[in-house]
Amino acid sequence: MTREELRDAYGLTELAELWRLARETMESPRPRSAFSVRVPDAATAEALGFVLRKEVGFPARRQVSLVKLNEHLLAGPHGRPLVEVLHAVHGRPVERGAERADAFVARDPVETSLWKALDEHGLVREPWAQRWVEEVRRYGRVPAAEAPATARRAAEVLASLPRATTRHALAGTALDRGRPLARLVLRGLALSLGVEVPVTAAQERALWERAGVAAHGLGAPPIVHAAEAGGTVAVCRSPRLVEEAVAAGVAHPLVCVDDRLTDEAREVLRGRDVVVHADFDRAGLALVDEVVAVTGGRPWRMGAADYRAAVAELIPAGVDLPTLTTAPSGDSELVRAMTSAGLVVEEEHVLETLLADLTRWSA
Repeated sequence: MTREELRDAYGLTELAELWRLARETMESPRPRSAFSVRVPDAATAEALGFVLRKEVGFPARRQVSLVKLNEHLLAGPHGRPLVEVLHAVHGRPVERGAERADAFVARDPVETSLWKALDEHGLVREPWAQRWVEEVRRYGRVPAAEAPATARRAAEVLASLPRATTRHALAGTALDRGRPLARLVLRGLALSLGVEVPVTAAQERALWERAGVAAHGLGAPPIVHAAEAGGTVAVCRSPRLVEEAVAAGVAHPLVCVDDRLTDEAREVLRGRDVVVHADFDRAGLALVDEVVAVTGGRPWRMGAADYRAAVAELIPAGVDLPTLTTAPSGDSELVRAMTSAGLVVEEEHVLETLLADLTRWSA
């Protein structure tokens, strides 16, 4: 919805006093979270009832909470926050710094952290800021203890975009899929660009690319790292593992492949001792089986205990794990564990563990 459309929807004469008092309250240097508005007649009562989503009597004086007013507007037919409505109606943004924003959100610790982070990085007056704070509070699932650090890092990343870079260069593994920081940044990117918040991996990649951020700094699989060195070759599915290994100075032989082994990958692996890791999903297990069958190698951290340990560690850490939509075939302990949990553990989710193995093997 454009600003002009918002103005047409909410710029009624009967609502002029509501918007004036809302702006005055938000811009007040003193902490205020509500105001009182007079309802003199039936027309004003009807218009105010539309905004507040309830019947309003008249003549009366109505106490209006800024937080509730914002929630009503977000839940209304146009789904826009209070700051955007005021900007549209009055033709100028709300002048509100982090301190006033802190009062506006009734000093909720998570929201306060988000507003302060935005203010530190010059984003507090962005048109999407209010909605980002609201949505992160509702859907971001950021523990209060971690909110300040996560919010600061998210605001720092958002303030630096768009620019040509990689997720690793921006924040190491913290922007890998499903992690709390990635959720906050992607939501902010979507709001700033006026697009839907991504749900699938493909949608996330498209949004990152629109912001100039590549998934990794490498080419398409197969990607070969230090394969000329002797010893065991580790096969993986995610180029991010290769990127992390290169950044960490790990020289252990590593080959990243796609969903199937290509002729080039088979040639690199010919005659080598091989271990293989992939995603814990149907395609990942099929890839592991293929590599083991072709090379005579063995799985690498692909057992039921590895899967259970990853799930037990990732969920408390706030990592979103995709739903296992298609169960792997077979009746192994691993398949039973995956079917029972119903979750996919992607290779990016366990990069630190795999990198630790590669580092130890290189010693």
